[in-house]
Amino acid sequence: MKNRLGCLWLASALCVLWLGPAPAARAADGLSYTVKVSGIKDSGLRKSVIEASGLTEKPQRQVLSLRALRRRVENSMERVSALLRARGYYAAQQEFAVTEKGKDGAGVTLRIDLGPPYKIGSYTLVLTEPRPDNRKIAIPFKDLGFKPGDVARSDVVVGSDAKLLAWLARRSYPLARIEKRRNVVDHRARTLSVEVTLETGPFTRFGATLIEGLRDVEPVVVRRRRQWTRGAPYDASKLEATRKKLRETGLFSSVIVRHGEKTDAAGQLPIIVKVTERKHRSIGAGASYSSTEGALGKLFWEHRNLFGGGEQLRARIEAGQIRQGLFGDFRIPDFGAPEQDLVFDARLARESPDAFTSREIAAVARLERRVFDIYRVSAGVGLDRSIVEDGEGDENFSFLTLPLALRRDSTKDLLDPHRGGRDTLTVTPNFGILGTDANFVAAQAFDTVYVPVIPDEVLTLAGWVRIGTIVGAETADIPANKRLYSGGSGSVRGYALNSIGPLDANNDPVGGRSRTAFGVELRWRVAGPFGLVAFVEAGGVYDDPVPDWGEDLFWGAGLGLRYYVPRIGPIRLDVAVPLNRRNSVDDAFQILVSLGQAF
Repeated sequence: MKNRLGCLWLASALCVLWLGPAPAARAADGLSYTVKVSGIKDSGLRKSVIEASGLTEKPQRQVLSLRALRRRVENSMERVSALLRARGYYAAQQEFAVTEKGKDGAGVTLRIDLGPPYKIGSYTLVLTEPRPDNRKIAIPFKDLGFKPGDVARSDVVVGSDAKLLAWLARRSYPLARIEKRRNVVDHRARTLSVEVTLETGPFTRFGATLIEGLRDVEPVVVRRRRQWTRGAPYDASKLEATRKKLRETGLFSSVIVRHGEKTDAAGQLPIIVKVTERKHRSIGAGASYSSTEGALGKLFWEHRNLFGGGEQLRARIEAGQIRQGLFGDFRIPDFGAPEQDLVFDARLARESPDAFTSREIAAVARLERRVFDIYRVSAGVGLDRSIVEDGEGDENFSFLTLPLALRRDSTKDLLDPHRGGRDTLTVTPNFGILGTDANFVAAQAFDTVYVPVIPDEVLTLAGWVRIGTIVGAETADIPANKRLYSGGSGSVRGYALNSIGPLDANNDPVGGRSRTAFGVELRWRVAGPFGLVAFVEAGGVYDDPVPDWGEDLFWGAGLGLRYYVPRIGPIRLDVAVPLNRRNSVDDAFQILVSLGQAF
């Protein structure tokens, strides 16, 4: 027994001497290497080849030996081939070389001869059974994402399967399925021909709507936003439109709209709408600071489903050095017709800028209707009662107002847009009542536009224009709190609030019957949550109802810092200077701190 154990020990020792240290013992001294690609001029494609090979992934940057490195490269070549086929290079030739660089590790060179890209030849649909109407399916190539003669990218061809099924689902065949797809490569003609065997399934109509997940919201809220009617030909685009409209209500954190698995005897397919309700109450706060306007605090409370039908009630309190007030609005959705809301607004406020001091109570009821998806039109009637103190003393004013508005919003981000634009046009006739003699019409237009200069929201060019006019009364007959002003955090930031335009003997703003203002801002997302902005703005206020485009423009410029907070928007700090500084009137600079972008 002892002799047998001794022999085993001796054999083990000889094996260690013969084979050398185990691989695990050498792992600490792994061989590093570099990878490069030759034969491809396109730097983007070279980078994609390296990424597809997987040779530069972090866990694989070292190997135990050159032999192990060669095996690794060999295993990566099929992934490279798949990438090249996806780009249309079906005849690409590839080889590799591994060279030792001594202390510097090793080098891997992938040599690629792309050859000519292959083109799409034909695209053929083969039906497993004839359609009831004996018509062939003729899907436009634009809906597939390619056409004959295009580069035969395999990823595009594979992706066309989903596009084909989506096209059929929009044309009442949601149960269609692809039996098989055959790609035929003709190396002589350098083409790729595609043959798809398709089972269309039955022609389908919308069936019953099943709603799941409701807790506090009434089912009528979902049914009012349903974009189909039972018995109508099935169209998958109407499911997505319904999902979008339900998300826009703000009542649900998730919305899933899908069809059932099979049709009934009448050829109808049930539709399932599954929702998850979000919390219907919110409370929040905001704050801002300006070196001339001082601090302003805001506190709001909101209920988005007051009576179960999506009714929205919002109350807001503002308290600052210049403005204090209580504001509220109540919205009844789909009032009298889909996409039409009845809105009540009310405010009790005090405002004391340099130009005047006013105490105001006002209420407005209006109908607001959505048109063409991104437009909203509204018309209303309101009462406005105010006590205004200016250089002429105190005076009471009462008006019957008929506000009209048209709004367009093509942006996708409420807090920090990077493309699209917003336009607002308001026209408000004011009729004096209860002893007020003044009658006038105020009209204003405000336009913003956002253009991405660099993708991925890195650099955005944003601009705005504001024009306003008041007709029907002289400036002196218009209450000071109804006149037009410019300057401050919501306008030309280099100047104090309302300070642009005519001034009285005490250098206090008088206001005017017309104004024009515009600005441009470059927004740069520097790193992580931090961003920088640079802006130039200008504005003018005039006593005449028509702006004087050639005179009295006040220019300002500045720099800003942004700190982006998810779901809240950017916190902004702006420092602006007046470029047309008036002695004893304008400060050398303005500092503004607030939530959200300037516009």
